[in-house]
Amino acid sequence: MATQVWRVNPGENEYNVTAAVGAATTKLVEVTVDLNPTGVGGTRQITRAEVLEGLEEIESTIVRGNWPPA
Repeated sequence: MATQVWRVNPGENEYNVTAAVGAATTKLVEVTVDLNPTGVGGTRQITRAEVLEGLEEIESTIVRGNWPPA
């Protein structure tokens, strides 16, 4: 089963969302959040607001893009 993975860092907008082919999974929709990122302003915990912002940017990318993804 092919999957699509969408990724965005805190502070980035919908044009920074990256899409990639992911590994097969047992769920139809999957979102992964790194709770202790080291590449975003050093080592710190990501905030709830940052996660929600990222989800909004991913949603916007899916809405304006082609479906199904190529």
